[in-house]
Amino acid sequence: MVGLIITEENKQKNNLSQPVGRIITRNQHPNKWNGVENVVGGYRQRTDLHNQDGWFNVIIPEINEYQRLGILFFDEDNSVFTYTISDFNQDEIDNFEEEKTKNEAREKIKEHRDRADNILERTRTKIWRRVNKFPDGPLGLTRPQVAKLDRWFEETYISLLIGNFRQARNDINKVVEDRDGNTGDSTLLEAEGMLDVALWLQEQIQDYFDNQYDL
Repeated sequence: MVGLIITEENKQKNNLSQPVGRIITRNQHPNKWNGVENVVGGYRQRTDLHNQDGWFNVIIPEINEYQRLGILFFDEDNSVFTYTISDFNQDEIDNFEEEKTKNEAREKIKEHRDRADNILERTRTKIWRRVNKFPDGPLGLTRPQVAKLDRWFEETYISLLIGNFRQARNDINKVVEDRDGNTGDSTLLEAEGMLDVALWLQEQIQDYFDNQYDL
């Protein structure tokens, strides 16, 4: 990035609309400046003219998280444009830390929800394939069996939808351990495919805890 201070001379020569004294910046030198065109040996290639015409590099200083960039100015000692740096006051630091904590929490919750959405999608895909693609296979499912799984998994699905993996683990453990519970439905052992899906879902949820789940 390069910068230049608008003067009366370069304003008139280059038909600039900015007021005299303002610093303008560009990603690179212009195609045309002071009548020199962007041809072989033109202005962008004429490095011998850049500083002479007032174009100098813009240096963005490094700052820490408790600082901000201020005013763009010309550093005569180093012949570059750069920015002033101002430090946060204590109130700004406190506000920054509070917002940082909130953002970290939002990101973590989003991460858990995205993972939960992925588990839900894969579970539904697994069930769909077993009832529509491989109904006669050893792990195939019938539509009535899918309806039972939907009832048994309802609480687990709801917990996953809000990213609550702890509750989802409790929910699926109850389904697997109690099997028929109080629903009056036949046990998961009714079909190997039904039990297999339940155990797979339980494994996916448990895997999240094994990989440092922290909510």
